[in-house]
Amino acid sequence: MGQRIILRPLAQIDSQILEILKQNLEYTFNCPVEIKPEIGSLHYAYDPKRRQYLAPRLLASLRRFSREPDDR
Repeated sequence: MGQRIILRPLAQIDSQILEILKQNLEYTFNCPVEIKPEIGSLHYAYDPKRRQYLAPRLLASLRRFSREPDDR
């Protein structure tokens, strides 16, 4: 299949913004870009004490999604 970039928003993002991002990534990296549905609720990754989302938890949730070996 070759390399491609998968965009999976962490929250709801305006579709026009996603489309502009997709076009810019395709142009910059010269490979196809696919937009997947957003992840949904991020409550599992939020740390109220620090008032921020924890990147390791977000990255772990992204690893659950299947992808091809060349996908980024």
